[in-house]
Amino acid sequence: MVVDCLDNWPAREVLNRLAVKHRKPLVHAGVARWYGQATTVIPGRTACLACIYPKGMRSETPIPVIGPTPGVLGAVEAAEAIRVLIGEEPGLAGKLLIMDLSAGAFEVVKVRRRPDCPVCGGLGFGE
Repeated sequence: MVVDCLDNWPAREVLNRLAVKHRKPLVHAGVARWYGQATTVIPGRTACLACIYPKGMRSETPIPVIGPTPGVLGAVEAAEAIRVLIGEEPGLAGKLLIMDLSAGAFEVVKVRRRPDCPVCGGLGFGE
């Protein structure tokens, strides 16, 4: 398993490619200001980061972060990682958690693999 604790999108793209290539689950979270997102990638089964963000993400340098934001998403990532380690289905596999602490809002949306994805599209579905 790989847990994404990176601070920039280009490094995440490399991590995503390596996790998919080696078929390792990837627990992802990213934060900026009051906003955050999290998902768990299961190669061959769920959308990878390139499926979810085919054009990547625009990032600011440096990305301003409000203290509680990484704390909340770090706890979400830890819970997902524990679920993977003990053999349970991760709650965010095939889903994207979107968090906006400034509005007190959490939303979970389903994400689907793209057959034309340059990173995971070559893997058979359901592998």
